[in-house]
Amino acid sequence: MRKTPATTIDLFSDDALADPYPLYQQLRDTGPAVHLEREERWAISRHADVRTVLTTPKLFASGDAVALTDHANEHMLSGTVLGTDGAEHRRLRAPFTAQLSHRALAAAAPRIESRAAQLTDSYVARGSFDGAELVTAFGTEVVLDLMGLPDGARRLLTEDPPAIFNAFGPSGPRHADGLSRNAAMYAELAEIVRPGTVRPGSFLSGLFANADSGRISPGDIVPLAHGYATAGVHTTLLALTTTLHLLSEHPDQWEHLRAERATADQAFAEALRLEAPVQAFGRRVIADTALGATQLRAGDKLWVLYGSAGRDRRHWGPSGDEFRIRRTGHGGSHLAFGAGAHTCAGLHLAHLQARALINALVARCRLIRPHGTPVRMLNNLLRGFSHLPLTVEPA
Repeated sequence: MRKTPATTIDLFSDDALADPYPLYQQLRDTGPAVHLEREERWAISRHADVRTVLTTPKLFASGDAVALTDHANEHMLSGTVLGTDGAEHRRLRAPFTAQLSHRALAAAAPRIESRAAQLTDSYVARGSFDGAELVTAFGTEVVLDLMGLPDGARRLLTEDPPAIFNAFGPSGPRHADGLSRNAAMYAELAEIVRPGTVRPGSFLSGLFANADSGRISPGDIVPLAHGYATAGVHTTLLALTTTLHLLSEHPDQWEHLRAERATADQAFAEALRLEAPVQAFGRRVIADTALGATQLRAGDKLWVLYGSAGRDRRHWGPSGDEFRIRRTGHGGSHLAFGAGAHTCAGLHLAHLQARALINALVARCRLIRPHGTPVRMLNNLLRGFSHLPLTVEPA
């Protein structure tokens, strides 16, 4: 029996990945849930419905449904923080919660801010530079330090993680490459992450302590390290690069920051809303339910579009497609970090990095403008730029 409403649109073509927003608008206008016939999933695209799915664990689960293919769910995500629910999810998430809370990161804030200032000085002195390069240099250094990985592991944080996210999408060349890179990264982390090679007092040394005390098993260590090195790194790098892109394209918004009419946190949050670095994740329906007039059955699988929710004018008003860092009055925040039990564990670190780098640039630059054509990365799950040429005028 054909499910309705339904569509044959392809969310994973090159054109769609380059600019998905017209398709998201079409989905939102069609209904609260629209069956994607190519992927055999229900697309959830409206802000209110995305929030409902993310915050109602008794009806919607992550297990065996986060990625589009059974193979990725069974062989890449089974037993991970992303691919578990309930007590098992809480057990695996606990080390992240302990080390990435606002309080836990307070001690690291001064050195993160200091490094942002040092790097920004060197890049601003050039006059023109690649914003993605600056963000990557800063973000990977921060995470290498907090994770406790040896310096030689820097490549693990920059080369493979973006491609790994392709494995969440439909079968095809990108998907296959993502699975291959994921396996290679696991193997390399298994060689590197050992008690004698990680820095004392770091996240990874904390994992070994948790294993010694029985809070996690030794077999959890590499998957948790992998989760930090993928989901916790490149999503933030893309979000920060996108924030710099939007600020360079909107000098009036940059001036709000310089005049202290808005904060770095506001700018970062607005960029996340407008261009979510993770565009979607999957869920499975646990019990028969409905979104609006659309009936969902137990076992149905969903594709929950964070990238669409951030543009939904039903929630954000007529200016939903505009970049306004002083946006107020819409009740509730963006959903780029998710919501509910699976809210991104690294959101405090992401904001800390964004605050440090944006404030460092604002203090040093009167103007920040585009200096060429940015290169957008095409990825089944992620959205952002691999190169962002900028020019600045020192303050």
